[in-house]
Amino acid sequence: MSISDIMYRSDGKSRVTAISIDAKSLVTPTYFPAISSFGVKHRVDSLFDLLVDYSYPRLLISAYDIHSMDTTKRKRLASQIKQYMKQSFVFVDSGRFESWWYKDSGWNFELFSETLKKIEYDFYASLDVFPSFQTRSQGYVDAVLNSIESSRAISSSPGFIAVFHGSTPIELVSIIEKTLEKVKNLSGIIALPERDCGVSIIDKVQTISKIRKLLDKYDDRIIMHILGCGHPKSLALFSFCGADTFDSLDWINSLVDIKRFELTDISYLNFSDCECKFCKNESMIYIERVLLHNLLFYQDFMKSIRESIREDELVSKMKNILGSDMVQRVLAKIRFE
Repeated sequence: MSISDIMYRSDGKSRVTAISIDAKSLVTPTYFPAISSFGVKHRVDSLFDLLVDYSYPRLLISAYDIHSMDTTKRKRLASQIKQYMKQSFVFVDSGRFESWWYKDSGWNFELFSETLKKIEYDFYASLDVFPSFQTRSQGYVDAVLNSIESSRAISSSPGFIAVFHGSTPIELVSIIEKTLEKVKNLSGIIALPERDCGVSIIDKVQTISKIRKLLDKYDDRIIMHILGCGHPKSLALFSFCGADTFDSLDWINSLVDIKRFELTDISYLNFSDCECKFCKNESMIYIERVLLHNLLFYQDFMKSIRESIREDELVSKMKNILGSDMVQRVLAKIRFE
């Protein structure tokens, strides 16, 4: 069920792939700016309008937030998405993130399914099943498999994404391994949260590299998406480990420091020494300058990651970003076979 082709392989498990949806092609590694109603100071529709107005070519939006809109706004959004998708890519997340934080136990599979039928999209994720003390081992694996199969039946879209969680990195790897053993034709894309991959960056790169190894044995064309990952240094490291696509709210909640490859407070834009076209335009509203500065960074940065992979220079790029000592320490912990 693969929808991607591997165009180039390089250092570690890094690769450049092309995902084909209808007549469109998305080249990875790449980043999806996420839109959410939770934990941000901007309305979902205003953030969507910003991405559309500036023709940003990808976005992720929550099914929960779409469902929560009044009918007029939802119809307007659906019309905008249809037009936007002629050139760009839309990823619809299941909405479990928002419903969990809002403590909304009413968000269920039926509402999720109904919402997906009201809009168009290129990619959509399965309804997350969070691990708990009541759903462990085989019972939890069965619950995940059931959610994946039920979610996949909602649509014939080739951009279906199977989502996995784990209470520990070991559990996450184990659940994905067991699922791959049980399902012959899983999905062309799987997704997993960065936070479930471990606490330290060492834990995270080890977990992601282990999962990439599992996927490669099953079908190396499967795309690995990392949910909630937008730190520039992590994007580089995880691309090295074989991750393909990423999303986060960082573009909304932080300012990207382009010189240190760090995320910092939004209020520091005037001290960033950035010469991009948005930072130089002081006639723009301040927050809009910040968001567009961030979006431009992610677009250019992921392009540079792809170029580094093609030129077999990703390790050198990581050393420029993180420093040679840190990169060597990280690489020493990863065993690629």
